[in-house]
Amino acid sequence: MGYPDMMRDIMEQTGRETIARRRRDLRDRPIIDSVTGFYNTDYFYLRLEEEIARSRRYGNDLSLIFIDTSPRGRDDEGMEGSIDENTMPAVAGIVDDCPGGGANLAFAYGAGRLAVIMPETTIHEASMAADNIREKILREKIPGVIPLIGIAQYRNHQGIDELIRDACDELHRSSR
Repeated sequence: MGYPDMMRDIMEQTGRETIARRRRDLRDRPIIDSVTGFYNTDYFYLRLEEEIARSRRYGNDLSLIFIDTSPRGRDDEGMEGSIDENTMPAVAGIVDDCPGGGANLAFAYGAGRLAVIMPETTIHEASMAADNIREKILREKIPGVIPLIGIAQYRNHQGIDELIRDACDELHRSSR
């Protein structure tokens, strides 16, 4: 075993230990968001880390979608505007009903924002799913909801922060 292989094994072991620690930390805390019925942000980070590790290990595609439902109410720092708590369950229902919903992992990611982790999904497939979600939300004419969507594809060299940043950058680009 050469040095690069040894370092990769050490990094994978460290990643597994980090994931195991995060799972233990979440064991006694709720992981379901009470408004949307989706998993919460704490669980999002754990699952995204697990899916990135799986993607690295098996070379599978992985996509991430952010859905922002309240862009008009956001300031420059991305702070949430006024979004009715009755609105998010309606949007969550649309996201949950989209094709591939059972295979995807949906999360509440702060007020007015959702995240969808799409294992084994190319950027093209994620883009089609995102367009479908956006169209359904617009068709429902949910008051105050103007969906913005950001999509990112995991690349093997990326970490969790880079993938999230890429999805957020795409979300911000779509708001212009």
